[in-house]
Amino acid sequence: MLHPVRRSPALLTLGSAFALAPLAAAELPSPLGAVHFFDVTASVGIVSPPDWKYGGPLVADFNGDGLYDLVLQNHDQTPLLLYFANGDGTYTQQKDPYHRADFHGLAAGDYDADGDPDFLISLGGGNATNPKPPRLLRNEGGGEFEDVTETSGFADIGGRGRSVALSDLDDDGDLDLLTINAKQAAGETGPRNFLAENLGDGTFEPRSSAGFDQTEAEKVFMTDFDGDGFPDAITFGPWNAVKFWKGDGSFGLTDVTEQWLPADLQNARSVEAVAEADFDNDGDPDYYLARGGMTNNNVVEVDPERSRLDIKTQGRVGDLALTFQTEPGSSGIDLTRFHRAEKPKPSEFPVFLGAEKEEIPAPHEMKWVGPPMAKGFPEELGDSGWYLGHLGDKQWKLVYHATEWTAWSASASFINVASYEADFKVGNPDLPDLLLRNDGSSLADVSDGLPELTGDTSRGVVAGDFNNDGGTDLFVYRHGDLTTRLPDLLLLNDGGADGGFAFTQHLDHNATDTSAAAHGDMGAAFDHDLDGKLDLFSGDADDGSWHLYENHTADADTGNFLLVRVGRSPGGVDPLGAIVRVDAGHGTPMLRVGAGASAFSQNLLDTLHFGLGDADAAASVTVTWRDGTEETLENIDANQRIEVGSF
Repeated sequence: MLHPVRRSPALLTLGSAFALAPLAAAELPSPLGAVHFFDVTASVGIVSPPDWKYGGPLVADFNGDGLYDLVLQNHDQTPLLLYFANGDGTYTQQKDPYHRADFHGLAAGDYDADGDPDFLISLGGGNATNPKPPRLLRNEGGGEFEDVTETSGFADIGGRGRSVALSDLDDDGDLDLLTINAKQAAGETGPRNFLAENLGDGTFEPRSSAGFDQTEAEKVFMTDFDGDGFPDAITFGPWNAVKFWKGDGSFGLTDVTEQWLPADLQNARSVEAVAEADFDNDGDPDYYLARGGMTNNNVVEVDPERSRLDIKTQGRVGDLALTFQTEPGSSGIDLTRFHRAEKPKPSEFPVFLGAEKEEIPAPHEMKWVGPPMAKGFPEELGDSGWYLGHLGDKQWKLVYHATEWTAWSASASFINVASYEADFKVGNPDLPDLLLRNDGSSLADVSDGLPELTGDTSRGVVAGDFNNDGGTDLFVYRHGDLTTRLPDLLLLNDGGADGGFAFTQHLDHNATDTSAAAHGDMGAAFDHDLDGKLDLFSGDADDGSWHLYENHTADADTGNFLLVRVGRSPGGVDPLGAIVRVDAGHGTPMLRVGAGASAFSQNLLDTLHFGLGDADAAASVTVTWRDGTEETLENIDANQRIEVGSF
């Protein structure tokens, strides 16, 4: 039977067959939009090897100079990279803070209350063969970090690490530890996730929270959705339903998903990232949930411009078969980009041609195969591999045959393909993103205001006012097609200074390297050069790169701004979790010191950016720290950075 391919502007279904059609206009390159960026990565001194960037950078001011520094991870191939800002828009690489790989989430926070941020590293568990605790790196100053995990009190508690967070879970003024781990291996005992109390002497003591300890998730975002001053958590992941956890200030986390989410969203799965923002400027946090399914779930795509068929599967044991028709006038097909993300056990996985099963290496570069080379198809399959045969009259048969599970995914591409038919259910990773309005005691689904392309495969999202008009915008990282990097999605808030939940989509922002053989992942939005315009720092998955995109929107197309740098409270509490509200005549929008948005990692963004529209000043700026202390400044001129608290 015929199966629908994943929804894509590049596809048009005609009758009962798949025909290749022109790309839709929305995906074509266009002139630069009003809000646009330029890639300045190399010119500012940032270099990183191509690799999977995995969940965005870690952004924090590690040396206390009021500028954001960067910790960049490359998942499983290279050490962490540390860059300090120089003050002139450039960066200098420091000593690598940690040399091992298998990195997942990172989290920054001043756990020892000495005035500079430390950070945590969540390490994978070696494909469930070697569960590990997170590593705690204490900031010693001058770009030096000391691994103090062995004396931390949690060195013997491990898991398949995915996400970590620092948060004041017991409301005593210091930062405690929360970890989210992947599914436990057979025979693994103890809680899947764990909490640890900061004892104030540099050590932690494991704590428990019924329900949360065993919840199924791989990612976490710390917030305070009910505004009671105690940290709450949102847990999510590619295979799990999103859950909202209410904190009680004493390590208790209660699942309140049924109370806070509409009934039809209480099993919403495949949330990849969460961004917090006050979209309607009413003083409480709203949320954007970026969603996308698995692209290795037997996905098949076609590219009409290149007559190309791409396939990607999980690589599990079994057979996947499809037949395809080549283009009229073609003399054969080209094979290319055969790839397997192998598990620890390497294996041979060649291509077998025709009825005689002539073996050739799986090609990564272009390999032409004509009908005589692959005549017929074998009656019986043998070793694991790709089986390809020409059946006559430009019809070909392909079977992916695996006798053991030795790869996380397997993919291949075929050129000169006109149409195809699959004997398996073709996966579609596209899912609609969700936009949630905070009504005080529940979240309302206002996703109807989202544009069409938010229904693609999203991997990340960050929020911020990119044109300083007073309304919070969004930047959504799209996975793209299997072999084509599509432009990420800039969503500009239609409400201007009043904010709101209606957005216009833009692809002409110039903040995606569409020439790269990589996919969208996650990033961070912050003003790296303190010019009042929010920039983007983005990481790509699958042999991708880090990119610093400076906001080069013309002054005539932007409003005024205010930057608020938050220090310690009058009582000495660090700024994490502090709330800043600015009254500039269009509500009282709020921002929280913390991650801002998260996939796996938790930034420490303590210089908060507010767009003021045409307001020349803010009537008031109020900072409320998590210890309940508050400070208000009045009649603050626009277009400057102010500091509140002690440093």
